[in-house]
Order: sequence, then structure tokens, then C-alpha cells
Amino acid sequence: MAAGNLNILMVTPGYPPVSRGGGGIVSKALAEGLAKRGHDVLVLAGCPQRMFHEKPYRSDIGKIKVFWVPLIRISGEKFSHFKEAFPPNLFSATFLKAIKYEEFDVIHLQGIGHLLIDYICFIANNSKKILTVHAFPRYPEERGNILLKLLYGVYFSTLGRHTLDSAKIVTAVSSFSAMQCIRRGVAPEKIRVIPNGIELDNYHPVRPDKLARKFNIEDDDILILSISRVTWYKGFEYALEAIHRIIKETRKPIKYMIIGDLEDKEYQLKLTRQISALGLQNNVIFTGFVSEEMKLQALTRADIFLAPSLHEGFGIVILEAMALGKPIIASNCEGFRCILKNMETGILVKPASSEDIANALRCMLSNSELRSKLSENASREVKKYDWGRCVEKYEEIYKIISES
Repeated sequence: MAAGNLNILMVTPGYPPVSRGGGGIVSKALAEGLAKRGHDVLVLAGCPQRMFHEKPYRSDIGKIKVFWVPLIRISGEKFSHFKEAFPPNLFSATFLKAIKYEEFDVIHLQGIGHLLIDYICFIANNSKKILTVHAFPRYPEERGNILLKLLYGVYFSTLGRHTLDSAKIVTAVSSFSAMQCIRRGVAPEKIRVIPNGIELDNYHPVRPDKLARKFNIEDDDILILSISRVTWYKGFEYALEAIHRIIKETRKPIKYMIIGDLEDKEYQLKLTRQISALGLQNNVIFTGFVSEEMKLQALTRADIFLAPSLHEGFGIVILEAMALGKPIIASNCEGFRCILKNMETGILVKPASSEDIANALRCMLSNSELRSKLSENASREVKKYDWGRCVEKYEEIYKIISES
């Protein structure tokens, strides 16, 4: 359903290439999809990293007008988990306050638990807001100290509460996220579940020769691939233990490649020590950030895709692996089980269980028929997650909001 030409303001705490998190990737894909359908899209994107710019500045990307909004800078590794949650700096706050929000047909806020989102929600004199909840922050509750947990509770009774209440419609990327919204007091009738998606046309097999040369991947190597930021809840320590067991048992030439930003130095150091203790220095490859071309080569070359996260709001990387027809092993967390069906489109394993991961790897490596079945089913299932369908669903909501 086309909603006509709309003037859309999208607000996101991170946006590629400055931020490479899942929320930013989704925001970019949605903005580009809307622009292709003739809508005018302005993006306000937080800049959580240290940059040369102290003040907001414009840098259009294709048909998308993007204003980069520097956030307050706080140094220190212990704050790295919250870099996209910090509020706008003084220059940014002044710039944001001068925007004429009433001129937009709809304001789409991407995420909860980000002070940039809360600030705009508070100052915008426009009631036509939609809020997308990808996931609620987990670090304060699971890893934070008493003070952080207290501050988190205060936040959701004040700013977070205001943001949730101000949105006319709240979209959730999964039924789990929708239930979290309800537990936070959001009325069920104003919640819509719209899963994320990918541009399927961008995912096709390619020659992985550059990947093989750069990372010394031999033809007979069994390549197990993960694509994820390296941070505390991704569960890589359990994957490493499982791969160690399989190599020890089978003596197969296994390489485990992890593609993604090394953003949590403390966690990375923990993994490095574990790799050394297990003797996996020649088996594990941390690539850091790579280009889309190199990522596509890795997905093409991979024999098994592994996603060992402890929790996720949604699994874009799962869709990417499905699009390339990869057999998938993923933890049975909320963001993955809403996509995968156990033993039909992938194998779901208990989170934080190296034993379950090892059992799944044994099963995959010893059963070519199962691998083929999972790959074929995944290739068919992923078609319903094409971004074109997602954009249409958001257009329907925009029309409802803009006409209200």
C-alpha cells in the first residue's frame, strides 16, 4: 500500500558507516527503501565515536539527507557499552531544538534506552511519532552494579516512560520484544510486530578468493563463521570451547572466523587468553570490521554459520546466512528462535552451553543430508523477510499516523 509522498524524520542513535550495530543497519535499510519509493527522508544520526566534528553536520548518503549529531564524549573502557546511549552534546542539543518538527508527516524513533531519542521525543512539538523497539538494554540488569541498576530503573520511570507513552504506535521486531513492551506498560493495542529484513538481491554467491588469500583459508579447511560485534553477550567463549572439543575429537582442519568490530576490549582480552589456553591460535580468526564484499565472500565460503549469542533482539545475521543457504547453528534466544525452526531451518542450542554447540557441530559435520535440508529450507524461508515487504508495512503505519 503506497502512502503517497511523505516527509519522514528518522532518528537513530547510530547509522552506518559511523556505527555498524544492528539498529543502525536496519535504520539505513529502511531509510533507503522509503527513499526508493519516493518519500523524503531526513535522518538524525548519533555520532558515538570520537570524530573531528564537535557540531552537527550534514553528509547526504545517496537520496538520504543525514545530519550527524555528536553525542557527549566520555572516555574510559567501562563506558563503551553505553556509547550510543549518551545524550547529545551542547552544540547538538541547540541544533536539535531549532528543528521544526511539526513540518514532518511522521517522526520515526529507532530504539529505546538512548538519550538522543528521549531528548528529541521530549522537545518535538509533533504528536505523530512511531517508536521501534529492537530490544531493551540488558547490560544494566545483567552486568551492572547496584548504582547502575538503580539509574536504569529511574530512567524507565521517567524519560523512558515518556518516550514509550509519546509514541502513537510502537513497533517491535519480534513477539518477544512486543511482550517486553507490554511488561513496560505499553498498551497492547498500539503495538505492531514488524520483523526486520534484508535486501535479498544483495545476497548471492561470489568467488571467495580474496578472503582465502587474506586469511589463509585452505581449500580443505572447514570454515565455521560468526558475524557479530565482539562484546560480552555474544557468547563466543562457549563457541571456542565447543570448537576445541570438535578439533580434539575429529582432527579435522577447522577454522573459526569471527567478523565484526572488536568493541569490548575487556571481553576480547578474555577470549584471547582462552584461545591461547586451548591452543586455538591457528584455528581462530578475528577479522575486525570488513567490507560488504569481504563479508559476502565469507558467507559464500562458510560451511557452517554459528550464532552463539546469550540474547538478541533480532538476528539480521541469521537472515544473511539464510539468504546464502548456509546451515545454521544458533542459540535458542529470543531474537533467533523467532526466525529459525529447530531442525527445519537451523539447529537451536541452549544459550551459554558449549556442550550443546559441540553436539550440534558433530551433528552437522557428520550428516550431509541434514546440512542440505537445513540449507534448502532456510533459502525458502528467508524470502518472507525481504525488505520490500517490511517497507510496505511501515508505509501503512505512516499513513495511519500522518492522517490522524
